[in-house]
Amino acid sequence: MKKEYDDIVVHAKPKWVEEGRKEEREDNIKKTIPVILQLGGTIQDVANIFDTTPEEIQKILDVENN
Repeated sequence: MKKEYDDIVVHAKPKWVEEGRKEEREDNIKKTIPVILQLGGTIQDVANIFDTTPEEIQKILDVENN
C-alpha cells in the first residue's frame, strides 16, 4: 500500500498543488482524501500533499459531511 501511496504523491502532487481556483483545489482534496486513507495514509498525509494543515483538511471534510 505504501508504494501505491508514494506513486500517487509523486505523479499527482504537482497538478493538485498548482490548481489555482479554490473550488477546484477543494474538489481535488475531497477526491484525494478517500484514496489516501484507503491506502493507509492519514489526514496529515493529505495536508502534506496539498501544502496545507490538517485543520484545513478537516474543515473541508466537515463541510462535505454536513
